[in-house]
Amino acid sequence: MAPALGVVYEVNPGELIDEVNGAGDPARSARVHAAPPRASGGKTGRAGECCGGLLTPELCRSIEECRLSDITAVVEGEGSPVVLVHSGVADHRSWDPVADRLRRRHTVIRYDLRGFGQTPAPARGFRHRDDLADLLDDVGIQAAAVVGNSLGGYVALEFATRWPERVTHLGLLAAPLDGWAWGPEVKAYGAEEGQLLADGDIDRALALNLDMWVRGPVREWSSALRQTADQVAAAMRTSLANQTVTESFELPDDIDPPSTLLHLITAKTLVAVGDADAPDFPAIARRLATGIPDAHLTEIPGAGHLLPLECPEQIAAAIDDLLAR
Repeated sequence: MAPALGVVYEVNPGELIDEVNGAGDPARSARVHAAPPRASGGKTGRAGECCGGLLTPELCRSIEECRLSDITAVVEGEGSPVVLVHSGVADHRSWDPVADRLRRRHTVIRYDLRGFGQTPAPARGFRHRDDLADLLDDVGIQAAAVVGNSLGGYVALEFATRWPERVTHLGLLAAPLDGWAWGPEVKAYGAEEGQLLADGDIDRALALNLDMWVRGPVREWSSALRQTADQVAAAMRTSLANQTVTESFELPDDIDPPSTLLHLITAKTLVAVGDADAPDFPAIARRLATGIPDAHLTEIPGAGHLLPLECPEQIAAAIDDLLAR
């Protein structure tokens, strides 16, 4: 069902929403241009009706008055808010096919982590978890469902253990876990990537990452996997080019690590993993599913690491089921 008011905007540092979509057409994107704040004229929503009371009155009253941080983000649709956090080898576009389905009933927020996509590499200390909190504050969202893939899953996990009251539902797709004793596949990959980046060989680092995170350790290349590789290669190259700088500014945890705080998570949780991923990730998924109080584990036969790209319909359906719980 199409939303009554299809809100779609892309935001960059200091920009404001310039236009709102017409009713019933969530596919039409309203580009954002720098402009002074202005009052809205008839472009309104109502708190408690459009979003279950999870958005602040300011956002529901006038989306044109909302400023965002220096994180590049895309917000679409109307309804209860869902944040989708991309993997460490992609950007917000990896969620495109999933967002196309979810935005029919939800406000869907995708953004580029620092050093990924259109968000520049950091120039000061940061934590991904804090950036997510700041982004939600900037768009006036008090609490949201948060779903992340890979690195994005760890960001979601950090956020949910630091601010459990701000997470209505939690989705962890092929998420890593702090303190994990990585197996030989991931160790070998990490050592080779580190050397390639130290040598400045982005081309070979890109090929390595495509082989590890698209093909995976147990599958052969197929036409479908080649298509996935083509979809993610440009974003992956950007992240690799920025990786050394981005990691150098990432601050250490200022609270206990998430692996020791799983019991604090109050949100209903989806843990999903593909059985063609590196063996560590199904094992981590089982650890998360047993450690988080209200978690449900979904194992996807034949799927690898980048679940939103590989099986978007299945992931969208799983998120829909999670949000209905």
